[in-house]
Amino acid sequence: MHSTAPKQDLFKALRYKYCFSFAVLDGENQMNDYENGIKKFTEEQDKFNASGSSPVSLMIAFGMAEYDLSDGDPEKAEQIADSRMYEKKKQMKAEN
Repeated sequence: MHSTAPKQDLFKALRYKYCFSFAVLDGENQMNDYENGIKKFTEEQDKFNASGSSPVSLMIAFGMAEYDLSDGDPEKAEQIADSRMYEKKKQMKAEN
């Protein structure tokens, strides 16, 4: 696909694309698994950004919530995690 839009406009459009992913961690070491996963994501993000292979920096915002089976409302945990992700995103924007 060819576009006649100036490159800076194309990069701006790319910057506002989002990909949302959710993971459910189960077992005895969820917090450890979560923290290790975030650490790996951050390391890969930093590697990618340092490579200079893209004119736009990659930024990964994340949020987490624990769900207690006795609560009966998994959507509540999803909403909390989503809210925390948006807070992280705001924080990242303020820092950049």
